[in-house]
Amino acid sequence: SDADLVFAPLRVRRGSPLGPGDVAVDDLVDLLPVVIFAQAATDVELDVQPDESEAATLAVAVDRADELTARADELDHEAGSLMVSAEMNRIDAMASGRDPDRTIVDRAKHAHRAYIDARTRADEAWRLVNELDPSAANGHLDPDLWMGSDPD
Repeated sequence: SDADLVFAPLRVRRGSPLGPGDVAVDDLVDLLPVVIFAQAATDVELDVQPDESEAATLAVAVDRADELTARADELDHEAGSLMVSAEMNRIDAMASGRDPDRTIVDRAKHAHRAYIDARTRADEAWRLVNELDPSAANGHLDPDLWMGSDPD
């Protein structure tokens, strides 16, 4: 009942529409948000163990790749900030005739290595997604691409 949208199988028996578990459609609609009923032209076998399906495996792989990409993006931002700080420190040190602060430089180098490692892991995760489903690795479809296309 907390779903935003429900897709439900529909069966017609003795002229009455029935939903899952042969429950009358009227009884279901009152309890749910937006509901879409569909009747297949032929019997459809639903996978009762979606965790074992290829779609579930692909979904897990895409989620993992998205997480790793987000982490790499965070580390990219952090490394960039530290590298700017290290360069500003170097410029200030040169202007004042002293040596740059090695701690800032070392932190920037470490952050950059962490970013490279994270980006490599993300790229590898997307490679796995591409192996599972080549069309999924291209990212999300741009709605303007298909909404604005001319069918003629």
